[in-house]
Order: sequence, then structure tokens, then C-alpha cells
Amino acid sequence: MKKEPQTNPPDLVNHPPHYTNGAIEAIEVIMDQFHDDYSLAAAYKYIHRCRHKGKLVQDLKKAIWYLNLRIDIEEQGLDATTAHWNLDGVVEDVREIMKVCPECGLYHIEKAPCKPAEKVRL
Repeated sequence: MKKEPQTNPPDLVNHPPHYTNGAIEAIEVIMDQFHDDYSLAAAYKYIHRCRHKGKLVQDLKKAIWYLNLRIDIEEQGLDATTAHWNLDGVVEDVREIMKVCPECGLYHIEKAPCKPAEKVRL
């Protein structure tokens, strides 16, 4: 009886099939083209995987959501690297709602204490 060649299972953490289809992996494009623009990076991610994850319409709607966010940022003249969408759907500069910590010099979601999970580099 002939032994079947053993195949390795897909690496679902480092190289999931829905991001590695085609000649270029999604992360390569994101790092090269969108590394400083989260909204466009997220939109690209959902477009890249939409035909390979079994939820085409859902992924396209998510991509549109991120594209609308990026359009709002641009129309309001905000910096795409510091803008965010709050619960009311309003885009604002995160530096206006966060304060620089006198201890570490980083922006924090909360004033004190200085916790690593609250630090954001801008």
C-alpha cells in the first residue's frame, strides 16, 4: 500500500489562507501602502479576503464602513494618523481627548495612573 504524502495544516495565525491567496499576501500590501492609515488598511484587508472567507457581503460592508470613515476624516481636514471615530460617529483628533502623561510623555486614554495598556504613541 502506497503512503500518502503528509500535508501540513494551514498556519491560521501567521499565514491564514484568506490573506495569502494570490501572489501577494495582504500584510505585505498593507505594510507597503497603508502602514500609516488604519482606515485604508482595514478596508483593503476586508476587500482582499472577501471572496475567500465565505462572507462576501459582510466583508464588503465592513470595507465600505472603513472607507466612509476615511472619507469623513479627509472631509474634516483631520490627520488620518491621529483621527478616530467616537460612539456618536464623529471623527475627531485623538490628541484633543487624550492628555500627555507627565511621567512617560505618551498620550493616555485616562489621566492616571500610567498603565502600559493605556499608552498610545502618536
